[in-house]
This record gives sequence, C-alpha cells and structure tokens, in this order.
Amino acid sequence: MRSAQRDRNPEPNGRADQRVGDVATAHRDEPRAVTRRPTHTYAYRGVVIPIRDGLFTLDVGGDPVLVGGFSPSSGRYHFPRAPVCPYSGADDVESVELSTYGRLYSWTAVTAAPPGYEGAVPYGLGVVELAEGLRVVGRLTDADPSRLSEGQPMRLVAEMIDTDEDGGELATWAFAPEPPARGV
Repeated sequence: MRSAQRDRNPEPNGRADQRVGDVATAHRDEPRAVTRRPTHTYAYRGVVIPIRDGLFTLDVGGDPVLVGGFSPSSGRYHFPRAPVCPYSGADDVESVELSTYGRLYSWTAVTAAPPGYEGAVPYGLGVVELAEGLRVVGRLTDADPSRLSEGQPMRLVAEMIDTDEDGGELATWAFAPEPPARGV
C-alpha cells in the first residue's frame, strides 16, 4: 500500500471560505485551476488517502474535490484528467477542480459483487451531471433506487472503502443526495 508524509490540517473544521494553497474552497459552481494537489491529507475524519493519485483532492474541511481536465481549444471538460483532450486530441489540457454539486442523471443498485470486489453490496452507482455539463459516473451513498429521482441535487463526498497498513482510510469519490431546503 502507500506510505507518505501526511500534511496535518491545522483547522480540521475549517470553513468553506478558507483557502487551500492558492485555491479558494468556497462552494464550487465554476471549475477552478488546480494550483496544489495534495495526495495524502490529514482530514477531520482521519487520514484519507485517494485510491488513485490525481482523482481528487481534499479541501480544508476534508471534503473531496474532483480534479478534471479542460481543453481551451475544444471548450470541454473531462474526468478523470488526461494529458490530451478525449474529444479533440488537443494537448492543451489544463487541470481544473470540478463542481462539487450536480444533478442525478441516472442510477442503479449493484446487487452482485464484481469480480475481485470484497466490499459490501448492494451499493448505489449513478451518473451525476455537474455544472460544467460533464456527466461523472460514481458510487452513490444511497443504494435504494426508490429513494432517488431524476434531477435530484447531489453533492460530492469521500467514501471510505478500505484501510492501508498504516491505518489510513482509502477513499473514492461518491455522490450523496443533497437534503431538501428547509423553510421554503
């Protein structure tokens, strides 16, 4: 597994308006250029390690932010980030932090474990359309399809799937239903 020096978050319950490196961590409706990409970060939930480098970072509150690519020549976003644009083949791809909120596009429940998977089943799997118009496939925190609906607001979360030999939590990205607004 992985072993690396981990950065300690000095304010584990940081507010969303604080900054990580040179990137503001306010709620992201628009993608932002990535200027810092921590791989192993101490978060208030414990040590969280992305299952693969470069998929997401953690903000000061320990919340994940997907790292995608944007090609100025094609004007399109993609995830995960690739060195060339998957739509045009252009090599002008820039790293960007993608929106952390989106809308549920499609979903299902995985009820039979795929080969090699030792985690719990059932689990939710879905497609969420982010503000950039990009549709991202990922786990859903709710495995019951009857509790989900098309267009439902979703937010990005880290989902712990295993631990490494040092006790760090291996995490992937997932989408959780956003609670309905109160007092409307």
